[in-house]
This record gives sequence, C-alpha cells and structure tokens, in this order.
Amino acid sequence: MPWHPIDLPSLQVGAGRCGESLGVWRATRVCGLLAGAAIFLVPAAALGGAFPLLLAYQLGYGLAVTVRSVSMTTLQQRVAPAGLQGRVAGFTQAVLLVTVPVGALGGGTLAAALGSVTVLVASAAVALVSAAGLWAPVREGRTAGEGARLADQAQ
Repeated sequence: MPWHPIDLPSLQVGAGRCGESLGVWRATRVCGLLAGAAIFLVPAAALGGAFPLLLAYQLGYGLAVTVRSVSMTTLQQRVAPAGLQGRVAGFTQAVLLVTVPVGALGGGTLAAALGSVTVLVASAAVALVSAAGLWAPVREGRTAGEGARLADQAQ
C-alpha cells in the first residue's frame, strides 16, 4: 500500500499545533462548528456539482475533525483525574463505537422513509447544533468548558 504524502502522524502534529495556537478549548469549539457546517456539503452534492462539493467536504471535515479529536483528547486528559483517565477514555471510545451502527441503522431507516437528502440535511443540522452547544453558557458568566479554558490559561 503506497503512503500518501500527508499521513496521519503529520495531521496529528499539525492538529496539535493548531490546538496550541488557539488553545485546546477554543480549537475544539471552532473545529466542531467547522465540521458541522462541512456536513451540509454532502446533501448539497446531491443537487449538482458533486465532485467539487464532496472534495471540499472531505478536506474541510477531515481537517476540522482531526484538530477537534486531538483537542478533545487533550481536554479529556487535562480534566479527568489521573486515576480515572483510562476509564474516561474507554467510556468515550465505547460511546463513539456504539453510536456508529445505531446511527447507520436509524439513518438508513429514516432515509428509506423520508428520502436521503432530507435525512442528510437533518443530520447536518443536528451536528451543527450539537457543536454550537459547546458555546452555550452553563452558569452566569461561564461556558461548558470553563475548566478546560482555565487549563489553557495555566499553560
């Protein structure tokens, strides 16, 4: 299998640098929004101009999710106590692995009933709203990642 010039370790190093320059909490929130917005390119491709739209989706979503994943792992390690990091990482992986087949089954069933473009637009909207939720204030003057933001400032 030939190696691509942009391999996974290179992307992870770049993602780490992006997270460092923005701060991991800000990088997580910004890249979550970018990834959520990029998903709208998939149903748009069904309407015409598929190749350039799907190429833009792959680039935008791929880069945003890479940075977001590295930033989320960093946040997870900063916030979770040392004795619980294995459990937290294991739980996170279990949730992520379970949601893929459940989402595929539910999405396929809905697409059969409502049409694929409708379900793809709704899925993109859910992803964008979920990412936007990271910006919501939890208590007066604080957001959901206040502890992570404070950890960013401590470094």
